[in-house]
Amino acid sequence: MRIYFFSETPCALKANGLLLGLLDEFERSFEAELADKIVLEAAPLDGGTPFSFLLDETLLFDPPPPVTAYVSDDFLALSLRFFSAGGVRVLRQLEAEGWLFTLFRQGELMLSAEREGQYFVRRVPDALEDAVISFDGAVTLEGSKAAAAYTTDGDERFFLFCKNRIAGDAIGRQIECSWQNGELRQKLTDESIPSDRFEFGFLENVRLGADVSALLADDLPAGAIADFLGSFDAVIPLDGGAGIVKKKKVNLYEIKAVRLERDGNKIKNILI
Repeated sequence: MRIYFFSETPCALKANGLLLGLLDEFERSFEAELADKIVLEAAPLDGGTPFSFLLDETLLFDPPPPVTAYVSDDFLALSLRFFSAGGVRVLRQLEAEGWLFTLFRQGELMLSAEREGQYFVRRVPDALEDAVISFDGAVTLEGSKAAAAYTTDGDERFFLFCKNRIAGDAIGRQIECSWQNGELRQKLTDESIPSDRFEFGFLENVRLGADVSALLADDLPAGAIADFLGSFDAVIPLDGGAGIVKKKKVNLYEIKAVRLERDGNKIKNILI
């Protein structure tokens, strides 16, 4: 199986004690069998805390906390992150409706919420480190690079990279974002699809709830497409086409290849 590696922080990667090379946000890969249970060790170059884990079948359904796994039928992609050393550092707080919300760093970036008889603490993405906290039934973090919302039980409602509530899709179109009570709404500013990016644009239009009926053959109803594909978080390039990314649980995503069969300029079938 081809194993791809990425790292939020530049690091050295060892396999069974042997140095494989350096990792960063650009992909590196090698062939390996999960049944071999290779011991991997990742050590950040900035002096952060190293960690080790087994390259085995556990990654397909329960990766360790520092690892986010993207599982495909053909490959496995692993994104690594590291805990910073040091004590607790409070970044921001908000008191609202009896709640005290705190964004702080204790190795990882964390969000806590406490009210009499209720409490949660959870890790949040590092892109939210400069976020402002607000509360309207859900706690929202909005920063210069990303935004997220969480319930008062600590469940994530959404996370997305955006700036001034504008995000981008897989083909570079702008998405206007808004949210209320933790509910995210996204709208493409331009739903047209360049002919050379048709697969990506079509799947993004489906993901964002745009009207795709004009792109479909008469016997392929638009409602059936959304039901067939289900909800998904992103569209990515794969060899020979496009894929969709679905979140299975914290730190675990599933990647499915999607192929469109066309009759002229109309989609007559979707294979996944």
